[in-house]
Amino acid sequence: MNAPEFLNSPRSKAMGLLTSCSEIFGHAAFTSAKPMQLFFMAVGCDDEAVVVQALFEWLKTGRRFPAPADIRELIAELAQPSTSTKEVE
Repeated sequence: MNAPEFLNSPRSKAMGLLTSCSEIFGHAAFTSAKPMQLFFMAVGCDDEAVVVQALFEWLKTGRRFPAPADIRELIAELAQPSTSTKEVE
């Protein structure tokens, strides 16, 4: 399993958001790149924009530091078409 390509960017939004999540939720700081690489490998999504969207959603709704499975589930939920039948007037 390879690490997502966005991890090679020194200014990766996903990496920055995950670092912010660790600070916000009181999780231990990432002291090396390897744990962060493993986190994103476990998430299993190479599309940085999708991962960033899921991390932002977690920041709005989460109450603890996310596990990779939490982000995977959010990605799956966000990919589902909206079931809203609300009509625009």
